[in-house]
Amino acid sequence: MDADVVVVGASVAGCATALNLARRGQHVIVVDRATFPRDKPCGEGILPHGVDELRALGLYDRVAPLGRPFHGIGYHVDAIAAVGRFPKGAGLGIRRLVLDEALQAVVREAGVDLRLGVSVTATAVDADGVTVTTDAGPLRARLLIGADGLHSQVRRAIGAHVRESGEPRFGARWHVELREDLPVHDVVDVYLCDKFEVYVTPVGGRVVNLAVLCGREVSRTFGGDLPGALARLVRTVPDLAAYTDGARDVSVAAMAGPLRQTARTLVADRVMLVGDAAGFVDAITGEGMSLSLLGARLAAETAAVALKSDRLTASAIAPYEVAQRGAARDIARFTDLVLWWSRRRWLARPVVCAFSASPALFGRVLGFANRG
Repeated sequence: MDADVVVVGASVAGCATALNLARRGQHVIVVDRATFPRDKPCGEGILPHGVDELRALGLYDRVAPLGRPFHGIGYHVDAIAAVGRFPKGAGLGIRRLVLDEALQAVVREAGVDLRLGVSVTATAVDADGVTVTTDAGPLRARLLIGADGLHSQVRRAIGAHVRESGEPRFGARWHVELREDLPVHDVVDVYLCDKFEVYVTPVGGRVVNLAVLCGREVSRTFGGDLPGALARLVRTVPDLAAYTDGARDVSVAAMAGPLRQTARTLVADRVMLVGDAAGFVDAITGEGMSLSLLGARLAAETAAVALKSDRLTASAIAPYEVAQRGAARDIARFTDLVLWWSRRRWLARPVVCAFSASPALFGRVLGFANRG
């Protein structure tokens, strides 16, 4: 065997899973077709329960100075604003290229064999292990973990991909550095507009992530000019137009989607799915990285026991799926609820009004939704 575990995907979910496993005594190889650093499309907010996972890994003090904390969520519709504070802890806004680089450095320090720029071309499971065929040669391991993102190749290889119904949603983002005379807010601001939402997340210094979430109708207007299209959308929001006036672009605009992904199962014989490969709820509640960090721990806990006993059938590693789906269930329900009312203007206004009149209620809602 080349390793106990091969992890496909070297971003947040893959590195966190590899680190959890290495610290449990497993020999891990991580492969990713990408080269890093890369500026992956992402809302770049880690919610309080995700921050707890970073602390448990001993990573928070290392990455926190590279980002910026935020203490709640602000919803805006027309001229109405409501700000809710997290009842416990703070979130962390941080650039993905910065977080990935820090995670990969820690993973290497833990003895993980990290191989970047290596593409997986096929996987095969037999009674004795898993063969992962790459363009740099085959790898043999006892267990394969797919952490290869929204459009996971591993998820498709085990027949777990589910074709989504309903209107697809897409996310696009870019980063700007605000003028010196403007404040950097200590919350993530969400502007609810007709047919799209804009998120403003502080990610370090005076830099904010401007993310647009939308359906296919709006995404088709992007054409070949994504930066220009995003800037035009932002300028349709009066408060945002004033806030970003004179800001300096510090990244190239990028887009991802469709966002919602579903996996029929998270486990197969000698295979586990983590992070976005295990399914992705709509990004409107910003749970992506937080859920990935939680799932990485849950996967490693189950995998370590299964590797020790050498029982790696789907039924033996099924406790991971039970735990992961249980953790994601309330998040998915909350996401569906937020999507439902936020996309109905007649309902969004009174909901935001109610939150504005009772910040404590808003805070309790955020505490429930982000309890992990």
